[in-house]
Amino acid sequence: MSNIRTEVRPFFELYSRGEVSAEQIGDFTSQWHAAPDSEQRSLAPYLGMTQEEYDVFLMDPATLPQILIARRPGRSLVQAIADYVAQLRLAGPPEDETALHALGHWLGRRAA
Repeated sequence: MSNIRTEVRPFFELYSRGEVSAEQIGDFTSQWHAAPDSEQRSLAPYLGMTQEEYDVFLMDPATLPQILIARRPGRSLVQAIADYVAQLRLAGPPEDETALHALGHWLGRRAA
């Protein structure tokens, strides 16, 4: 029997390469929930995200592309989310007012 352990690459690594879609994050979350007790990582690192990125994702799952943009050199998560919120506000009444409010509050806490 081999002692080689195969480990699934984190969702965000695969997402950033275009190997999985944003919709597949639920599959990775289900895998984490079903993982044996030997899995010591919390969900955010298991998905390949920082806790701050994961918090933003929870506020609005549509932010995954912005989180990817924020990982580019010279960008920050705050900049990427501020740009996203500005675009949402320009587009008119949002589909999800709660997400827009939560992201605006998140940005406000970082500006203080």
